[in-house]
Amino acid sequence: MQINSTNIVLFGIVLVSIAGVLAFKRDEPITSILYTVSLALLVSSIFFTVTVIAPEAKRRSRIRKGLRKQYRSFKRRCIDLFLISAKSQDYRNRDNLLDHQEFRRYFSIEVANGQSRWDLVATSIDNQDYIFQEIVRELEFLSREIEFVRSSVDIDDEEVEDFLINLSRLIHTIKAAEANSDDYKHFCRTLWSIFTRWNVIDGQLEEDIIESMIERI
Repeated sequence: MQINSTNIVLFGIVLVSIAGVLAFKRDEPITSILYTVSLALLVSSIFFTVTVIAPEAKRRSRIRKGLRKQYRSFKRRCIDLFLISAKSQDYRNRDNLLDHQEFRRYFSIEVANGQSRWDLVATSIDNQDYIFQEIVRELEFLSREIEFVRSSVDIDDEEVEDFLINLSRLIHTIKAAEANSDDYKHFCRTLWSIFTRWNVIDGQLEEDIIESMIERI
């Protein structure tokens, strides 16, 4: 269950009502009213939890699971496309490349004329060829899932909300960009950051930032 302001307030009410039920005696005129009020609060809190909080938590968990599944599908499909660009379709057990360290090692290897495998991927993206179009299509699938999530649940975490908005904005920017532009260089850096958990500001990250944001929804 997500910890938010509603859950915190509800938890506080439950604690106060339980304390009231235990502290006040129902057979004394002065305290019987407080006992009754405390008991009513406790019953109402339990009813609200069962009928509202718990179903909402299950729905949120289901939506979060769908976004997580779509994100992992996006990564697997992109890896397939990267391998085609790098002429490395013979790589076995491609799920190994979901590991950021293996991805960085493999695509950093120089293959020809001073170019690494990732350089070949970047060239495909910059030339707007089939590989680029397919990556954009996969991003669109992910973007639609993100929009569904944002329209389906209230995201209390402002950082998560801003992150999802910026991710959607990046996708739309790339679709409208021209070849050989700085937008494509930024796009390549963003993809590299996603798959290697590395960026120039924070260096090596311990966690996949997108997966971390998904878990906080």
